Amino acid sequence: MFLAEANQWPEDAIPYFGDGDECHMAFQLPRDAAALHALHQEDRFPIIDILEQTRPFPTTASGCNVPPQPRRADARV
Repeated sequence: MFLAEANQWPEDAIPYFGDGDECHMAFQLPRDAAALHALHQEDRFPIIDILEQTRPFPTTASGCNVPPQPRRADARV
C-alpha cells in the first residue's frame, strides 16, 4: 500500500491517486481542521463545507481521517 500524507484541499488531493494506479490511501487533513473549527465555532458549517468539496475517490483508493492530537499544557515544542 502506498500512503500519501499531503496536506492538500480535497480537490488537490485527488491527483495523487493517478488513474487508480498510484497512491492507495490519502489522509484527509483538512477535514480534521474543519472539525476543530466547527467545535470552536459551535457551528456545523466548516464540516459541511469541506465534505461538499470532497470528490469521490477512485474505486481502488480511499481516504482516512486522523484526529488531531491535543498538546499537553506542559509539553515542550
